[in-house]
Parts: sequence; structure tokens; C-alpha cells
Amino acid sequence: MSGYFNINAGPRWGNRRYLIPEYVVFDFFPNLPKFVNTLRRRAKEIELGDLADKVNCHFPTINSQRIGVELRKFFSLLKNQRTPQDLDPSISTHIQHSFNKDLNFPGRHSFGLPSARYTFTVFAAFAYETTSTLLAEALLSTFWNNRHAIRDQEPDHKLLFWLTALDLLRHLVNHHDLNKCIRFLSNRHHHIRHHYRTSGRFDPQMERLLDKMDRMLQEMDRGRAFDRALAYPRARTLPPVRPVPMLMPAPVPWASAYSSPVVRPYDGWVPEAEMDEMKQRIEDLEINQQVQGMQLGLGPPSPMDALALGWHGLD
Repeated sequence: MSGYFNINAGPRWGNRRYLIPEYVVFDFFPNLPKFVNTLRRRAKEIELGDLADKVNCHFPTINSQRIGVELRKFFSLLKNQRTPQDLDPSISTHIQHSFNKDLNFPGRHSFGLPSARYTFTVFAAFAYETTSTLLAEALLSTFWNNRHAIRDQEPDHKLLFWLTALDLLRHLVNHHDLNKCIRFLSNRHHHIRHHYRTSGRFDPQMERLLDKMDRMLQEMDRGRAFDRALAYPRARTLPPVRPVPMLMPAPVPWASAYSSPVVRPYDGWVPEAEMDEMKQRIEDLEINQQVQGMQLGLGPPSPMDALALGWHGLD
């Protein structure tokens, strides 16, 4: 067993063992040996549960049991490889198969791409922990081939998983290819941001990703910020100049005469016409009270009141 690493699935995943050739581990998963059990170092034994717990740290909302199932499928691929040339196609085929299950049999689930999402996120976290450029490139290539299905069929809150998984690959793949994938999801940037803001949680990684998508969406690269627009085109061969701030204030929000949602005037605000009408009603009320007092025999009005009433006495 000196030429193999022993992956022990344990009782949670059927007590299976997977023998992975050393050349596969050292060439394509250089950081995998750090998970070797210290008590079984000579046997080169790695507990599948330890790997599942490590992946679960990146995606806490995914059940560790489901993570272990995905890792077990992955190690089943590795143990059957006889040459390194067969490893890359088999991994890409397995990832694409998870997409095909969701795309060809939509009745298996209510919405989205759950099978592809679980496979992609778990494999991305595993590639990050083992620094596997082979797995990362296979994931990125499969993502780009299925980018339209991911953008159009996945719900807003599930796109956060795809963004997090892509971000885990940032040190393992070409930055231009990675940014191209993130830019493609920027079309649903506002929906993703709205769901994240209303979730009530703070995630520094997601804040950085959303800020990156903002810059991609606004095409603000080469040092420009959100409050600084490009004054005029400038060739890359020209010497750099200090950008001139072009502050753009926010537009004045539209406000109606009445506050919403209760339709009522603002406190302390009464139109002039309503004020005049109110004074006229008070005067009419006073006149009516005085006329009623005369009819009840309460005495004639005072001279000033009589003048206001237009009363000139008896002939």
C-alpha cells in the first residue's frame, strides 16, 4: 500500500475505502496529503469526514452528508485512473453529467440546477483546499459551457453559491477567464444584491464579490471609482494623468404633495384657499348663532353685531 493513499469513507458513507495512486495525488492534488490521519500516517489514510468538514466550512448551509456523497463520487473517479491523460476528461465528463441530469430531467426537482450546484460547489471547495489547478480548470470550463442555463434557471439566492465557488478558484485559474464567468452573472447583479441585503447576514467575501460585480457592470477599471467618470478616452500608450473628479450627485427624489402611504397633508401645511374657506365658515357660524339667539328672544344684538349682520332695526 506504499504507492497509494487510502481514503476511508467511514460508517457514514458505507465504510468504503478508495486507493488513490500517489502520482495522482502529488501531481494534481498537492495539498491533499496534509489531511492524512496522524495516527495512520504510515498507511497514508485520509478520513473522508475530515474533508467533508473542511468543505462544509466554505458552504455551511450544505449538509455534510451531501458533501461526503459528492466527494465519494469524486474519489471513485480517481481510483479508476490508470494514466494521468485520462483524469482530466473523466472529471469534466462527471461535472457535465450533473448538469445533464438537471437539464434533461427537470421533473426531478422543483426549480434550478440542484445536482450541478452541489457538485460544482463541493468540487470547487475541494480544489481550493488541495490547490488542484486541474480540477479548477475543469470546473471553470464546464461553468462556461453551461453559463446560460445557470443564469436563466437558477433562482437569485442560489446564485450566491455559484459566485462563492467561482471566487474559491481565483488563485488556481486564469484571472481573465474567471472574470469572464463572473461578468456573465452580472446581468442579475441587482437581484443577487437584493437577496443578500435582505438576508440579514454580513459576509466579507460576498461584499467583495458584489463590489467586484459593480465595477464590472459599470466598466470602471483602470483606477476609476463609482463617483469618478472617464472625462475623455485616453490611449494606453500615453503617460498617465491624475483623473479629474467628476462628482455626480444623486438625483432629487420625486415627492408628491401628500405623504405616502396615508393620503393626508403634511403637518403644519394648509393651502391658502382652505384657510380662507375656514375663516368664512367660522364667520357664518357666529352669525347663525346670533340670529338664533334673536329668534329665541335673547335680546337684540349689539350695535357692532347688528352692523355685521346687516340689521338696521325696525322701521
